[in-house]
Amino acid sequence: MATPNQELYPVILIHGISGSRLISKQTVFPIQPPPISKVEEEHPIWLNLLMSTVPARPIPNDDAEINSNPEKVTLKTLGWNLPDATISSKTVPTITPAPWWKTQMTLGVDGITAFNDEDNHPVEGFKAIERIAPDIEPDFDPETGKDNRYFAALIEKLVEQGYVKNENNNQGNLVAFPYDWRVSPKGLNEKYDYFNKLKNEIQKQREYNQKRVVIIAHSMGNRVTQYFLQWVKNKEELGEEWIHENIERYIAVSPPWLGGPLAIRFLGSDDPIVLGKAAIKDLKSVIQSYSSVPWLLPITKAPQAFLNTEHFAFVKENSKAPSTINNFQPKTIRDILTDGGAEQTTLKYQQEHYQNDNLIRSIVDGDGGKLVECPPVQKLDVIYAYGTPTHVGAYYISSVEEIDGEQTKSLRVAADLNDTGGNFLVKEGIRFEIEGTTTQLIDGSTHSGDGIVPYGSLTYHKHWQKNKSLKTEIGDYGFQLSDAATYPGHEEILKVNQGTNKILELLELSTFKLA
Repeated sequence: MATPNQELYPVILIHGISGSRLISKQTVFPIQPPPISKVEEEHPIWLNLLMSTVPARPIPNDDAEINSNPEKVTLKTLGWNLPDATISSKTVPTITPAPWWKTQMTLGVDGITAFNDEDNHPVEGFKAIERIAPDIEPDFDPETGKDNRYFAALIEKLVEQGYVKNENNNQGNLVAFPYDWRVSPKGLNEKYDYFNKLKNEIQKQREYNQKRVVIIAHSMGNRVTQYFLQWVKNKEELGEEWIHENIERYIAVSPPWLGGPLAIRFLGSDDPIVLGKAAIKDLKSVIQSYSSVPWLLPITKAPQAFLNTEHFAFVKENSKAPSTINNFQPKTIRDILTDGGAEQTTLKYQQEHYQNDNLIRSIVDGDGGKLVECPPVQKLDVIYAYGTPTHVGAYYISSVEEIDGEQTKSLRVAADLNDTGGNFLVKEGIRFEIEGTTTQLIDGSTHSGDGIVPYGSLTYHKHWQKNKSLKTEIGDYGFQLSDAATYPGHEEILKVNQGTNKILELLELSTFKLA
């Protein structure tokens, strides 16, 4: 058993949304004689072979049965081009995957428990976050251009530097701390006791190694970390003193400090969502069931509005009118979520899980509450990549469609709308900030975001840096990938040397310097 080098700072890794694998534990009653008592089987539901990096098979446009009834799609039709032997093996469910998978991934009316009362939960440890699909080899698929790694590259470098994984009953100083990214902080508390367990792990690492802990969070993992720090700060028996005693620094990678407009599109639009090369229909209701998503909505009334736009959605009511910019009217986030049918999910969660939580407060059409406050740590280091065209809004066509036998309002992106004028680029109905074109309010630069999070959200810490009364030492480590237009920095930052070497440098492990 390897012994951790106690000269190293212990590290806790916290992933982003959709960044850890989930499994479903189901009770099965075999019907073959002789009678067998019930057994429990575990099936991967996210991420797994179904979301692999193998080439996708397109959905045939002329298949009337599939287009009229998307519930009848098969594994291959969905675009997961798996061999028959794999489909029929024990590693994937034998039932029709599309409705089964959507049911497993959907949460119940409380936004916390499983929709079908089955035991759906995160995989524990490093196997949850190292690779997207751990069953696929090699890590890089040249045919699809997809990289199977998530935290794997960083973890491998840390192990090379002497870190020991905390797994298999081994008291390592490198800890993966997965969570159910579908649920709100309220759900993480109530269902998983997550923040108390995280506090205990940090304290254990601090006591065992006699060194304070470094938290490294990616994407929405920064929302989790922000909440955890507020949770500790507001506990009378802990407070900021505990934070300063136990946490050396907090490294925020690709943080959505002000949220991101992409979440609005997933919650409001009826367009298919692409996984790999497969466009999967009817996932809006699945995403709306996640009480975590309001965490990522744009904060529009922060003390300083640095998202460069007052509106993130524009709607044209008359679908027959030509799609020109002037025919679209701006709508609020609440308007889009209401039209998208999220009153009893996202908007309800916003009130029950966030507005009523003193550790967060207002998000939708609000000031962000505690989310726009500088985290109460002594050292905050922000690492981010910029230069990728980044979603900052969308243009929707509103119509009435028959869904499940009812006339329902539907929003679809105006795919025929393109515009190159002004501060943004509009391509196929999506509004992008563009490197070298979009002037940023936060620092006057013409940078764009990382492909997921807009630049003004990634860099909101620059606003905190100007506050001389803050005791937090804030480091800004932004860089532009040379191929940022092709490979979004949000996904690549934990794989490329510019990102991982900066983390090593902050951990005092190397002398790598960013250009």
